[in-house]
Amino acid sequence: MGPEERHQAVRREERKPIYRHVENGYPMLITAGNRLRTDGVAFCDLTQLFSEVVDPLYVDVCYHVNQAGDMLIAGAIAEAIAEEFGWAGASPDVTATDRE
Repeated sequence: MGPEERHQAVRREERKPIYRHVENGYPMLITAGNRLRTDGVAFCDLTQLFSEVVDPLYVDVCYHVNQAGDMLIAGAIAEAIAEEFGWAGASPDVTATDRE
Protein backbone atom coordinates (compact mmCIF):
# COMPACT_ATOMS: atom_id res chain seq x y z
CA MET A 1 0.00 0.00 0.00
CA GLY A 2 1.47 3.30 -1.05
CA PRO A 3 1.45 6.47 1.07
CA GLU A 4 -1.65 8.05 -0.51
CA GLU A 5 -3.65 4.86 -0.24
CA ARG A 6 -2.49 4.35 3.36
CA HIS A 7 -3.68 7.90 4.14
CA GLN A 8 -7.09 7.00 2.70
CA ALA A 9 -7.19 3.72 4.63
CA VAL A 10 -6.60 5.30 8.01
CA ARG A 11 -9.32 7.95 7.64
CA ARG A 12 -11.37 6.24 10.35
CA GLU A 13 -13.81 9.11 10.86
CA GLU A 14 -15.32 8.60 7.40
CA ARG A 15 -15.68 4.87 7.84
CA LYS A 16 -16.45 4.83 11.54
CA PRO A 17 -19.71 2.85 11.17
CA ILE A 18 -17.94 -0.08 9.50
CA TYR A 19 -14.45 0.19 10.95
CA ARG A 20 -15.39 -1.44 14.26
CA HIS A 21 -16.89 -4.41 12.42
CA VAL A 22 -13.85 -4.82 10.21
CA GLU A 23 -11.39 -4.45 13.07
CA ASN A 24 -13.27 -7.00 15.19
CA GLY A 25 -14.34 -9.26 12.36
CA TYR A 26 -11.07 -9.99 10.58
CA PRO A 27 -9.46 -11.88 13.48
CA MET A 28 -12.63 -13.95 13.82
CA LEU A 29 -12.63 -14.73 10.09
CA ILE A 30 -8.97 -15.79 10.20
CA THR A 31 -9.66 -18.05 13.20
CA ALA A 32 -12.69 -19.57 11.46
CA GLY A 33 -10.63 -20.16 8.31
CA ASN A 34 -7.93 -21.94 10.30
CA ARG A 35 -10.61 -24.09 11.91
CA LEU A 36 -11.96 -25.00 8.47
CA ARG A 37 -8.49 -26.06 7.34
CA THR A 38 -8.05 -28.13 10.50
CA ASP A 39 -11.38 -29.83 9.74
CA GLY A 40 -10.15 -30.72 6.25
CA VAL A 41 -12.05 -28.06 4.32
CA ALA A 42 -10.22 -26.46 1.41
CA PHE A 43 -9.92 -22.83 2.50
CA CYS A 44 -7.84 -20.03 1.01
CA ASP A 45 -7.04 -17.10 3.33
CA LEU A 46 -6.59 -13.98 1.20
CA THR A 47 -6.27 -11.50 4.08
CA GLN A 48 -2.62 -10.82 3.25
CA LEU A 49 -3.00 -10.90 -0.54
CA PHE A 50 -2.31 -7.17 -0.94
CA SER A 51 0.38 -6.89 1.73
CA GLU A 52 3.24 -6.50 -0.77
CA VAL A 53 1.35 -4.44 -3.36
CA VAL A 54 2.31 -0.75 -3.60
CA ASP A 55 0.06 0.20 -6.53
CA PRO A 56 -3.32 1.67 -5.52
CA LEU A 57 -6.01 -1.01 -5.19
CA TYR A 58 -8.66 0.47 -2.88
CA VAL A 59 -11.18 2.84 -4.41
CA ASP A 60 -12.96 4.06 -1.28
CA VAL A 61 -12.87 3.96 2.52
CA CYS A 62 -15.16 0.89 2.55
CA TYR A 63 -12.41 -1.44 1.28
CA HIS A 64 -13.74 -1.84 -2.26
CA VAL A 65 -10.97 -2.55 -4.77
CA ASN A 66 -10.33 -1.53 -8.36
CA GLN A 67 -9.96 -3.84 -11.37
CA ALA A 68 -6.34 -4.66 -10.50
CA GLY A 69 -7.45 -5.72 -7.01
CA ASP A 70 -10.27 -7.79 -8.49
CA MET A 71 -7.80 -9.53 -10.78
CA LEU A 72 -5.44 -10.32 -7.89
CA ILE A 73 -8.33 -11.81 -5.92
CA ALA A 74 -9.59 -13.80 -8.91
CA GLY A 75 -6.09 -15.08 -9.67
CA ALA A 76 -5.54 -16.19 -6.07
CA ILE A 77 -8.90 -17.99 -5.99
CA ALA A 78 -8.23 -19.65 -9.36
CA GLU A 79 -4.80 -20.76 -8.14
CA ALA A 80 -6.30 -22.21 -4.94
CA ILE A 81 -8.93 -24.12 -6.95
CA ALA A 82 -6.27 -25.40 -9.38
CA GLU A 83 -4.10 -26.60 -6.49
CA GLU A 84 -7.06 -28.29 -4.81
CA PHE A 85 -7.89 -30.24 -7.98
CA GLY A 86 -4.29 -30.91 -9.00
CA TRP A 87 -4.45 -28.52 -11.93
CA ALA A 88 -1.66 -26.25 -10.72
CA GLY A 89 0.21 -24.72 -13.66
CA ALA A 90 -2.47 -25.76 -16.15
CA SER A 91 -4.06 -22.34 -16.67
CA PRO A 92 -2.44 -19.28 -18.26
CA ASP A 93 -1.33 -16.38 -16.09
CA VAL A 94 -3.96 -13.63 -16.30
CA THR A 95 -3.20 -10.12 -15.13
CA ALA A 96 -5.20 -6.91 -15.01
CA THR A 97 -3.40 -5.63 -18.11
CA ASP A 98 -4.70 -8.59 -20.14
CA ARG A 99 -8.22 -7.17 -19.86
CA GLU A 100 -7.43 -3.56 -20.73
